[in-house]
Amino acid sequence: MTDDFIDLPPTTKVLYFFLILEADDDGFVGNPKTVMRLTGATKEDMKLLIEGKYVLLFNTGVVVITDWAEHNSIRKDRKKDTRFTKEMQQIALVEGGKYQWLSDVQPNDNQSAPIDIPNGCIGEDRRGKDSIGEGRAVEVDKEQNQSPTPPPLNQDFVNLYKSFEAEIGKALSPLQIQELQYMLEDFSPELIFEALKEAVSQGKANFAYIRAILNRWKSDNLVTVELVRNSKIARDAKKQNSTQSSLTREEWEENWSEENLF
Repeated sequence: MTDDFIDLPPTTKVLYFFLILEADDDGFVGNPKTVMRLTGATKEDMKLLIEGKYVLLFNTGVVVITDWAEHNSIRKDRKKDTRFTKEMQQIALVEGGKYQWLSDVQPNDNQSAPIDIPNGCIGEDRRGKDSIGEGRAVEVDKEQNQSPTPPPLNQDFVNLYKSFEAEIGKALSPLQIQELQYMLEDFSPELIFEALKEAVSQGKANFAYIRAILNRWKSDNLVTVELVRNSKIARDAKKQNSTQSSLTREEWEENWSEENLF
């Protein structure tokens, strides 16, 4: 009954309720895409639940209800332990009965926990195939203090990951990685990179601004880098002509000559 939850769209709340109904005794749901299809929810609904930390999404496509232990109490003699033991090892139950990523609760002792990149269980990949079950984990060597490297999914993702990491100046968070995956579902890698360069030139290298650029190009039917660049050239030329046509009569007479009529 928190204000933040009440303000969520109805479809997002319905998805959350059905995930709870489908969860096992530890709060894990192994078939979130099925639940989404059943409820008519979209990837945006799941994205809102993830961003609001109502659920945690693993690289295997499994989700867990963050507040499960706070609101559910099952007798030990009736409880069945979750079969998602690998996922359970990546989270911790903190004070208040909430699940959190283990990497978020570990002390900073120059050791890093494995960083999981959520896979595309919220929709389909660019080839139109379900991406549940594809390995998308980025393992960080626990013996060394180093930043995560992009997952070996495909070269397009790797190249974009490195470009974003270089411009932002730090490793991408799980949510930023997931947002990059969303972009790849809707736009070509070349167009995303062009939007990144545009955002950097404006001093706004953040995902919200890059997404806004991509959506604007899409609404203008600029679906390739060539179309984007041609549009920019035409816009600059129009702006230049507009500047020239705004000369005062005195400026025109001063610059007028038989060779330069206008």
